[in-house]
Amino acid sequence: LAVRHATPRSVANSLLPALTHLYLEFSGFTNYETSFVDVVRLLSQAPCLEFLRLQGLANYEALAPSAETNIGPASLPNLRLLVFDDCSNAAISILPYLNAGSTALIRVRIRWMSMRPFVLIMEHFIKGNATKIYLEMSFGAFVLCMEGPSSGLWMGGSDSEDPSAASFNSSLSSTSPFTNVTSFILECHSSIFGNPHIELLRYIPKLAYFDFRIASYSAEDAEEGGDEEV
Repeated sequence: LAVRHATPRSVANSLLPALTHLYLEFSGFTNYETSFVDVVRLLSQAPCLEFLRLQGLANYEALAPSAETNIGPASLPNLRLLVFDDCSNAAISILPYLNAGSTALIRVRIRWMSMRPFVLIMEHFIKGNATKIYLEMSFGAFVLCMEGPSSGLWMGGSDSEDPSAASFNSSLSSTSPFTNVTSFILECHSSIFGNPHIELLRYIPKLAYFDFRIASYSAEDAEEGGDEEV
């Protein structure tokens, strides 16, 4: 089932119990009619889903759950692929409320970045299964890849400025998701490099392969030989 200009309430409940593929594309005006609770309840009515794609969830106020939100998670034990495309940070708030199977592949592309998506995703999805991590942060953009024996995550997005090393480290270390990680590749440019990046290693006791790449702050710096910090 594929629906454009969708709201969760516009999809007939009677269609959902047997669905294996669902694509919902939200638009600007439907976002204002969509709430966090609506999305979770809709997905809880589709337990057979294997492929799910949600595009354009961007209404931050409606999609950010309040402290009073009392709703159970949606169980999706057969999920194989979950895609959030062109969504805001608030859409990522839905992820902890989806109980996906251990073989799910997750792809997330968000418009703006903050530390919260890192914490939520690492804590709730691949916390005990990830063995390989790749993280790139440069010039307001980021890519995070996590891979386990049967599951995986790709997340990318951008922000107006890079996160500080200290805030990034405190966010990750508070979740301690690295129990089984053996491979860690970290790539960033010199302006955001700091000791907190190295301190992350204390949370990865089984690390066997570490690839640390520090790039010049800009292409101009590299051409002019201004790479002393690197």
